[in-house]
Amino acid sequence: MARKTSNIELMPSLWHRLSHVAARRLPMLSHCVEVTRPFVSFTFDDFPASAARIGAELLGRSGVRGTFYAATDLIGGPHDLWPMATKEDIAVLDASGHEIGWHTHGHGLAWQYDASRLSEEYERSVSYLAEAAPQARFETFAYPFGIGCYWRKRQLSSMVRGARSVHPGVNRGWIDPGFLRAIDLSPRTTDMARIRALLKEAVRAPGWVIFFTHDVADDPTRYGTTPGLLGDAIAAARDAGIPIAPVCEVLDQLGVPWLGASGAPVGVATPGTATDLARSPTKGSRVHSAQVSGLVCRSA
Repeated sequence: MARKTSNIELMPSLWHRLSHVAARRLPMLSHCVEVTRPFVSFTFDDFPASAARIGAELLGRSGVRGTFYAATDLIGGPHDLWPMATKEDIAVLDASGHEIGWHTHGHGLAWQYDASRLSEEYERSVSYLAEAAPQARFETFAYPFGIGCYWRKRQLSSMVRGARSVHPGVNRGWIDPGFLRAIDLSPRTTDMARIRALLKEAVRAPGWVIFFTHDVADDPTRYGTTPGLLGDAIAAARDAGIPIAPVCEVLDQLGVPWLGASGAPVGVATPGTATDLARSPTKGSRVHSAQVSGLVCRSA
């Protein structure tokens, strides 16, 4: 198994560490929204073939969907930790109503990009997604390795509706969609007692619990989870009565604006009710039913 990368390697200088902390602690105030009801999202990074197949199957058995963050240059290629998902897997996930999120093209650290290079990576990923799932669209982002950069966070705010980190915690109260907290679903760090406690607390004091993982296998890597733990977490969220939805659909419920073709907000989504999630389409690219500037928005 590959050695786990240290934070010193991921953020080698004081400047990198300060930029990461600034991305986490300095919210984009004009983008902040309030969480007033509990939600749960299951997300998969990179993403391995086992996530696209076993992970999606477990979600589908419960009639719910997840978010799969694609580093598009990795899709279908060799990997030293796990077999990667394919372009065909992306098409199947999109057709099943899952969200395909953006994880950069080459899986670089946020601070390794300047504004021009990040835009170039985005265009390459968009072109790839257009071939794999023509109706899909990147709405949300996950920071590779969970490492943020303040200036790239500001740039991302005009490219996607939200960005997920790996900083542990529940998104509660007024939150910054540009640096969402998440819970590692690895059995090395999380068990069902902790999961049930998080869900109980999310109901008591409304919060959005976002789980993240990579591979799904009986003997996963340190970055992955087991089918048993994933399935039990899904069941526990349903038993707690908490809506389970992709990240983009929770952003709909919270009233986060959709972005137009230029990346600029085209309107403010009207916060919905929990039952709206149950009425969301289960196949094909999701269609927003709310009218925005006279248009019906379609996205992945």
